[in-house]
Amino acid sequence: WTLGVSSNQVVEFVGYGLATMTFLGAAQTVRDGGMLRINLLLYFLPEAVRKAFDLLCIAIGIFAISFVGYYYCVDMYSSYVRRYETEGVIALPLWVPPLGLVLGSVLFLVEMVRQFIMIMIGGERFAESMAEAT
Repeated sequence: WTLGVSSNQVVEFVGYGLATMTFLGAAQTVRDGGMLRINLLLYFLPEAVRKAFDLLCIAIGIFAISFVGYYYCVDMYSSYVRRYETEGVIALPLWVPPLGLVLGSVLFLVEMVRQFIMIMIGGERFAESMAEAT
């Protein structure tokens, strides 16, 4: 209770917003090199092995993001078809809150595929080329 008024609906929307911002920011974070990545092992590997290991890790990431994104889409679509609503203070169609998650998952997937292609053709990750330029 804040000033005599329930704040439950604010908590719900803050939760939706936090999840949306997290997923929407993931692609840019990867591009900027801000994701947690343990490079210690990579620096001691020969170049060919490092490239293969990097591609394997990105492929696993692409699979995981695709899996999560697909099931967000399935859940959102079934909520839309069945006309489910949230059970909170403010009735909201249940397909609305995961919109940002789906969009963020798609952007994250596109960025990871771009990273995979860049390494495949012999380029560097975007964050590594930016670090060398500064």
